[in-house]
Formats: sequence, structure tokens, C-alpha cells
Amino acid sequence: MDLDAKLMNCKYYFVLVLCLILVMAGLLFLIPISKSRAKRASCQNQMGAICAVMQFYIEEHDGAFPSNLSSVVDVQIPSVISLLKCPATRTKVGLLSDVKSWSDYIYCYWPTGKKGTPPNYPLFYDRRLSNHEGKGINIFLVGAGGELRPQPAGSFFWDKNAEWLQKFKKEHPDLNIPLPEG
Repeated sequence: MDLDAKLMNCKYYFVLVLCLILVMAGLLFLIPISKSRAKRASCQNQMGAICAVMQFYIEEHDGAFPSNLSSVVDVQIPSVISLLKCPATRTKVGLLSDVKSWSDYIYCYWPTGKKGTPPNYPLFYDRRLSNHEGKGINIFLVGAGGELRPQPAGSFFWDKNAEWLQKFKKEHPDLNIPLPEG
């Protein structure tokens, strides 16, 4: 091999190594974003499980929504209590009697129940923006006809900085809608 060929091989090798380094650096940049999205999705799955348990409650109580999340868990298997903890947090599961102080979700009780709750009202959502690095909250809405099952468009959605919820609260000042903590 002559000197020019060796230099060309070195240049290709250098470019290849440089490309690999850039790709790896790019992946390192994307990993936190992927983790954040995975935690958000895991939280939505957790909320889906709460919906399933809540659906059993509603069926057992002639279509009435539970007055609070602890009554849903209380009726079900005791291990279900851990559903009230968002998987994206490090919250420790506490006592059922003190669920409001440690649960990672806020539940909105609509006394009219399944048949009379207007669609697209929030049913439950993340208690804290910090559940998801201060970027927003997951919200589950009551579907058309008061249904709890996700609609084709989806009853779960990501609310960046809780903007939708703040707007909903302003549009419905007569409702007691607590906003998530920081």
C-alpha cells in the first residue's frame, strides 16, 4: 500500500469514529426524553387501571361514581391501593384512611354520576406538576355519556403545564377544581 492509500484509510477511519461518537452523543441526549415519555405512559397505564377498578365500583353501585378514590380501592383488593401512586414518583404508599395526603392523583367527584356527568369533565389527574418533572400532568376525562372507557380519540391526555385544566377551571368557576401543586 502506498502512502496516499494509507492516509485515505486513516481519514475514513477518523470519519467513522467521529460519526460513531456523534451518534452516541445524540443517543445520550435522547435517553432522558425517552425516559420521561416512558414514565408519562406508565402513569397513563396506571390511570387506566384505576379506571378499570372504578368501573367495577360503578357497576356494583348502580351507576354512581365513588365519592373519593379511597372508596374505590377500599372495595377492591388491598394491594390495589398502590394504584394511587404515580409510577413516575417516589411517593410512599400510606394508609388508606390518609389517602388524600399521599395519593399522586386528584379525583373530581361528580355527584350526578355516570348518567349525568357531562362529557370531557376531568375525573382525575396528577396531583403535582413535579410528578413529571414539572412539564405537565396526565388527565383522564369522563367520556361521552359518562363512560369511563377511553374513547377512540382517547380520554387520557397530556396537559402541558396544566394549561387545559387552568382554562377549564376559569370556564367553570362554579366547580371546585383544585389545580395541581408545583
